[in-house]
Formats: sequence, C-alpha cells, structure tokens
Amino acid sequence: MNEMPRPPIDADEDELDPALEKVRVKMIRLLAVSIGIMVVGIFAVFIAIFWRLNQLDDATLTEADLIIPVGFRVQSVTSGSDTLTVFGSDSEGAQRVLTYDVEGGQALGNFRLTEASDAALPDE
Repeated sequence: MNEMPRPPIDADEDELDPALEKVRVKMIRLLAVSIGIMVVGIFAVFIAIFWRLNQLDDATLTEADLIIPVGFRVQSVTSGSDTLTVFGSDSEGAQRVLTYDVEGGQALGNFRLTEASDAALPDE
C-alpha cells in the first residue's frame, strides 16, 4: 500500500497562474461590491421603517358621532380618503347606503336601494 505523502499544513501553496489570479481578484472585487450593496440596502430598509414609525406618531385620529336612522342595522362600513360609507337595512328591511364626511361626521347622502325591472335600467 503506497500512500502519497501529504505536504505539511503550513507549507506555502503554489502560486496560481496569472489568468486564474486575475479571475480570483475579479471575484473578490465582485464579492466586496455585492456585500456593500447589501449593507446599503439593509440600512435603507431600517431607515424607512424608522421613518414610517415616526410618521405614525404624528397622525391624528378623527372622532365624530354619526347619526343613523332609528332601527337601522349596520351590515358593513368602508372608508375612503374623506368619506365613510355605511351599508345596512332600515327598520322596514329596505337596504340603504349612508355616506358621511370623515372630518365632521355630517351626513352626505342617504340612498335607498330598490330593485328595478329591466325596462327601468338605463341603456348601455
């Protein structure tokens, strides 16, 4: 059994040929640039999160009393940029859509939804 002798661990390695050395230097440079871009990206994410959390503290919430008809049953509520829309049914069971101004709570509209026959629908 012939075993090949192992070189000592601390022995100097043979130098690479110039073409492989150029490739190695380019790969190290690419690695350094990629790590730099990742670090900048991570810092940008942390700064954006920190900025957003500080912006949430400055937001003011609006509080208003909304007046709805007696016997109205709320089924859903949606909000837009400056309006609040309440969908539900009145005491007679008719479906209604109520819209309110978000800032002051004033009613902007009270719409009753009714079924229409095909003849009553507008032409397309």
